[in-house]
Amino acid sequence: MPQINRSALMPFSQKDIFNLVNDVEAYPDFLPWCSSAKVLEKTCDQVLAKLTLKKVGVSYELVTRNRLSPFNLIDIEFVEGPLQSLKGVWLFTELGDLGCKVEMSLSFELKKRFIDKAMGTLLENAAEDMVSLFSARAASVLTEL
Repeated sequence: MPQINRSALMPFSQKDIFNLVNDVEAYPDFLPWCSSAKVLEKTCDQVLAKLTLKKVGVSYELVTRNRLSPFNLIDIEFVEGPLQSLKGVWLFTELGDLGCKVEMSLSFELKKRFIDKAMGTLLENAAEDMVSLFSARAASVLTEL
C-alpha cells in the first residue's frame, strides 16, 4: 500500500490554507489530473465530495468524506470508487509571522492490483505533487487579496 507524505511552509495563515484545501469545487482550476469536483453534502464538520480524476483519456470517479477540524485538520476517508481503501490527512499548523506549516499524508490500496495499475500511478503522481500545487494556488489566489 503506497504511503505518501509531503509538507511545506507557506507564508499564509493557517485559516487561509485550510480554506483553500477545503474548497473542493475549485480543484479542477489548478489540479491538472482533476477534471471535475462536486460537493455532494456539506456541514460545518464534514464534506462529502465526488472527484473525477483523469489521465490519458481514462477517468475514475472517487467519493470521499472529509472530516473537518477547522482550521487544524482535514481527515479524508474513502467512500466509493475504484479502490479498496484510501486514507488521507491534511494538518495545518500556525507559525505566526512565518505563515503555516502544511502536512499531507495519503495512503491507498487498489481493488485489483494489476488491472487498476493506471489508477495507482495516477494517485501516486497526484499525491506526490499535491502540496506543491496547493502552494502555487495559494501564491496565486491569496496574494491577490
